[in-house]
Parts: sequence; structure tokens; C-alpha cells
Amino acid sequence: MVGQVVAAEAMESVIRAQVQADAGVDSSQAVTVTVTDEGTGVCKCDVFYVDAASGQQQSLSFSY
Repeated sequence: MVGQVVAAEAMESVIRAQVQADAGVDSSQAVTVTVTDEGTGVCKCDVFYVDAASGQQQSLSFSY
């Protein structure tokens, strides 16, 4: 998706599916993904998931 026009819903869906497929993520819990176009050519992504081993909610944020 790098170099493509930002389609937040499509990006969120792909990221959510990839996170849910990770063995370290509790797949019985919802994964929340929010992609925000900051209007400067940069997008911010926030991901919230539950760790399978600890049962604790985790977060991951990055910009691209």
C-alpha cells in the first residue's frame, strides 16, 4: 500500500487482519485500528489488541 492514495478504511481492514493473524494476539478479542491522514503526506496508525499470553491490552502507534 506504500505509495498509494490513502484509503483509511482499506488500510484499517488490512492491518486488522494481519494483527489478528499473529499468534501473540488473542484472536477472541477485538482488534481496533484507526488510520488518520494528517494532511501533510503523513498518516498516523493506532492499533489496540489483547496480548494472548498476558491477557493485557496493548497498543502500537506509528506514522508513515
